[in-house]
Amino acid sequence: MRIWIASNADGSDKRYIFYCPACRSHHGLPESRWHFNGNFSSPTFHPSFVIREENEVYCHGIIEDGKIKYLNDSKHELAGKVVDMDDED
Repeated sequence: MRIWIASNADGSDKRYIFYCPACRSHHGLPESRWHFNGNFSSPTFHPSFVIREENEVYCHGIIEDGKIKYLNDSKHELAGKVVDMDDED
C-alpha cells in the first residue's frame, strides 16, 4: 500500500501517510488540507506538499498517479526527478 490514513486517538486529526524516498522517511498530509483521489495504490494529491527544515524548503513535490514529482526547489538528490511511489524500503 502506498498511502494509508493515521489519526490521533479521538480521530480529529487524520493524515494521509506516505513514504518519501528522497527524505527516507514518512510524511503526513492533513486530510483537511489536501484533495485525495481515493486511489490508495495510485494516489493523486493536490496541492503540492512542502517539507521544511529550519524554515527552508527541503522537500517539495507533487503526487500524481502514484508518482512523486520532486520540484526543483527541493534540497535533496531527487530534486527535478519523478519517481514511483513505493512502500518503505
